[in-house]
Amino acid sequence: MTWTVRIKLVVGVVLVVALVAAMTLLLNRRDARAASEVATIRSIPVDVGTDYPGVVTSIEVDEGDDVKKGDPVLTLQSAVLEYQLEEELISPDSPAYTLDDHGSMTLLAPANGVVSALTASVGGFVGNGAVVAQVERALTMYVDATFEFEPRDYARLETGAEATITLPNDAEIVGEVEAISVDNAQNRALATLEIDSDDLVRGSEQGLVEPGTPVSVSVALRDDGVLAPVADSFDDFLARVGL
Repeated sequence: MTWTVRIKLVVGVVLVVALVAAMTLLLNRRDARAASEVATIRSIPVDVGTDYPGVVTSIEVDEGDDVKKGDPVLTLQSAVLEYQLEEELISPDSPAYTLDDHGSMTLLAPANGVVSALTASVGGFVGNGAVVAQVERALTMYVDATFEFEPRDYARLETGAEATITLPNDAEIVGEVEAISVDNAQNRALATLEIDSDDLVRGSEQGLVEPGTPVSVSVALRDDGVLAPVADSFDDFLARVGL
């Protein structure tokens, strides 16, 4: 066997080994991610309500309006409130409302955010304890995602894990697992994940980032395989070279 043939043989073996290693790493990477069954963008709403029955006399906001904490939302007139004011049974000072001497109460926004619901109308009657509006808190959007795992895969799921949120227009947003809850069904784990991201800004991505928008999520699982150290080193190398 000539040296030329030997060199070709060695090069061929090296290339085959490199190809097998690359394919193995790729399969490991694919196996180290899980895809959601159902996922939806959510937000944290805060109720605006009244402890007094009355008639709505004015509404200061519309659904979708930006508000700051303390901004007026609506005003109602209440005979019960007027009586309690006369008898000094209620304090006129509150972060939730302002009062005048004639039984008129103006409800205030409880937080910075967006008016996500408005259930009252001018001239309408609202009862004691009624919720008349909701304000979606600013910077509280997240994705609620359901996954179905085999027990061995669920054991590889961790809070803080990297997640990729794919919107209906195929745009991707990177986030991370903030919280995990799980139910067991027929030896499989039904996990509900809360995915947070600073890039989940209401109205972004052509208006698709809104509460109720269906999305898909893939989440990274901890790699416990024998090639995990090699894969991590490979990822570090790619990061250092900017890939």
